[in-house]
Amino acid sequence: MPLLPSRRPATPTAAPRALRSVAAVAFAGLALTACGGTDPFAPVAAFETAAVTYQVYPLTTAPATLPAAISLYGLSSVRPIVRTNLSLNFDVAVDLDASGKVRLLPPKLVVAPQGVSLTTGMQIIANTTFDALTRAPNSGYQFDSATVVTPGQVVAVQTQGAGPLSAACATTVPMYAKLVVDSIRPANGSQVIYMRARVDQNCGFRSLEPGLPSS
Repeated sequence: MPLLPSRRPATPTAAPRALRSVAAVAFAGLALTACGGTDPFAPVAAFETAAVTYQVYPLTTAPATLPAAISLYGLSSVRPIVRTNLSLNFDVAVDLDASGKVRLLPPKLVVAPQGVSLTTGMQIIANTTFDALTRAPNSGYQFDSATVVTPGQVVAVQTQGAGPLSAACATTVPMYAKLVVDSIRPANGSQVIYMRARVDQNCGFRSLEPGLPSS
């Protein structure tokens, strides 16, 4: 009886090897995510958070030459203006009410609606101190009304950021800050309001701690 030729075991093809490699990479990615690995596509901060002090005067009663607003992105006290391109140079204007409390005003209450090209919202953070607030809330901001505070009350701010030519951030990816009024004193025939802030100039980042933020 003739003998049949023997058959060698089939050699695995390259395709299954490739599939196994892809599966291994996918599994490694899942393991990295499950273990809290860093997202390689996450945005990276360009600026460290900035500590800044402001000296401003009441908007409605102080001489028109004195600063009565703050620019968070610009880290400066300014006299609020509307530029020729309808952009603003300020994020928050400052005034005093009849009882001597500080009124923090969003642009919508200072500039005619058709000229508002920047959105700012604020909220008082109760039962905390300036240093203890290390992350801005992602909701709860008031955009259409004044925030009335006394010295020591901490305020979180969400804004597009009044940049040198236009808003620094988009409405969907704003910038954040915290501020506090330290004191109110007479000066220059008016009242000077001393404030300080911690500003995160990185759009979309909510960290209010010193240093380079990670989120």
